[in-house]
Order: sequence, then structure tokens, then C-alpha cells
Amino acid sequence: MPFYSVEMHNRKERQRAPVEPSPLCLIRAAQTAALSLPKTGVVAAIDVGVEDAHFPNKKPIGERLAGLAFADVYDRPGLVRSPE
Repeated sequence: MPFYSVEMHNRKERQRAPVEPSPLCLIRAAQTAALSLPKTGVVAAIDVGVEDAHFPNKKPIGERLAGLAFADVYDRPGLVRSPE
């Protein structure tokens, strides 16, 4: 069964130092590591640009998740993955 997730977006101010520890970095690293498993995918949400972790405008995220499902499960072509 396929499993898709949404990449956590930035919810805080832009960092000032080159490297600042953040719990979101750990979550993103775990999401990236999960991509080595079969039938997994992740969609980006960094560009949504809101501070609410629940995305008031869910349409762009839903369309991205649907694109993954159409491509992976139903074998329908489309631009659904970022360059690898």
C-alpha cells in the first residue's frame, strides 16, 4: 500500500546563522529517509508560506498528493516529483 506524506514547512522566522538546530530538520530528515522504502512519496509544502501547520488552503497540497497517487498507483503520467 502506498504511503505519502507532506514535508513540514517553515513555521518560524528565517534563521540568521548558517546552522541553527531545529526539530523540523529532524522531521524532514526522517521523511527523506522513508523515501528509500517502496511505494513512498513526499510532497513539498515549504512554498505554501503560512505559519499554521494545518494549511488553511489545502488545495495545493491535496493536488500534489493526488498527483503522486495518479502516477504511482494508476500509472498516469504527470510532473509529480521534484528533480532527483
